[in-house]
Amino acid sequence: MLRFQQDYRPLTAATATEFVDILLDLDRVKEAVDWLGMLEDGGATQLRLRLHTGLIKPQEAVVLARAALNRAADTRWWRVILDAAQRQPSAVLRLEAIEQLLDAPAPAPQTVTAAQLWDAYDAFVRDSANIHHLLAGDDAGWLDFAQRRRETEPVAARAYFAYLARNARAAPVRESAQAQLAAGFAAARLPHAGLRLFAASSTGLAPPGEAARHALGGLAAEAGDTARALDYWLGLPAPAGYTADGWSLRLAALALRANRTGIANDIARRLGAEKSPITGMHAQAWISVAQQYADHGQHEGARLLLERVLPRADPLLARVVLAEIGRSHEARNDSLLAADFYLRSVLLAVAPDAAAAEARLRAGLALARAGLHDDARVQFEWLLKNARDPAQIAVARRELGF
Repeated sequence: MLRFQQDYRPLTAATATEFVDILLDLDRVKEAVDWLGMLEDGGATQLRLRLHTGLIKPQEAVVLARAALNRAADTRWWRVILDAAQRQPSAVLRLEAIEQLLDAPAPAPQTVTAAQLWDAYDAFVRDSANIHHLLAGDDAGWLDFAQRRRETEPVAARAYFAYLARNARAAPVRESAQAQLAAGFAAARLPHAGLRLFAASSTGLAPPGEAARHALGGLAAEAGDTARALDYWLGLPAPAGYTADGWSLRLAALALRANRTGIANDIARRLGAEKSPITGMHAQAWISVAQQYADHGQHEGARLLLERVLPRADPLLARVVLAEIGRSHEARNDSLLAADFYLRSVLLAVAPDAAAAEARLRAGLALARAGLHDDARVQFEWLLKNARDPAQIAVARRELGF
């Protein structure tokens, strides 16, 4: 470290901060003090160093760190709280700090691990169970104990759910504990921590049941891990608040974002083949997902969804659906079918509005590509007389040779 300082003068505060954090992790406090003058005044690492040297009490350090977290989220303040919790000692505060550190999008390797959180949960539960006189083997009683503390003591409740998720003898208790543990991380807005905890190897955790998979998929979706969310949710029945088709549409959109186009197209084929009615209030969701298919270049999937919606759409919505189907055929170089759907969209227009003009323009271009130049000319001449968009008029004039 000293050689680094000599070779790369002047040393930045960020580098000095990293040095001090590593020294404190190694419990080499005296050496860390040498770098005190280079630390950010009032920063997390300075407070952590003051805590390790005894210049501030653990309770005071926690108050200052929480105040800083209220101003701006920075995981370094949770490192201060973790150190303070171990000095008080406070088992619940230690659990909270480990959870928060594990939730960092890219936690530093020297901070915490999922295995450390599992061990901390187990240690806390063993001590707490004795204090509360919980009987060994009474898994249902322990589960009830945890459930009654979800709102008032959420960190402690998660510790019990984690313990039961691995150690309960009865499968229903284990599955319930898994689901409530995952739901607890969702309620605490700790998606990365929850996912890492469940994914940790060698934990003795049984594969999650349906309820836990629903919750874990939600955590993955919140964390932006679409592939993992899809893996958890694929094959599950629709949760509360979703119709079967609505759930399939959500999975399809997720598969597209995860670049799992094979799965997305399988869903589109299944949905396209079904005959159940689609109400007007849900039709827009179908169109939105169909547009996502088109955006990802999956035009056949888009067409299947749109054709399923078309028979149930009112005239205004049908115009949109017909135009979108036309675009899907256009993307597949089927110009005649594209023109047919564009013109069918035009026929539903009550007045020559902007959407009708756009549909006529696309129909004219498709007809021209198909070699039907006289039919294309009709569309372009209509645009010269009725269109209001200068860009549309310019294209029409170009195509007519003006």
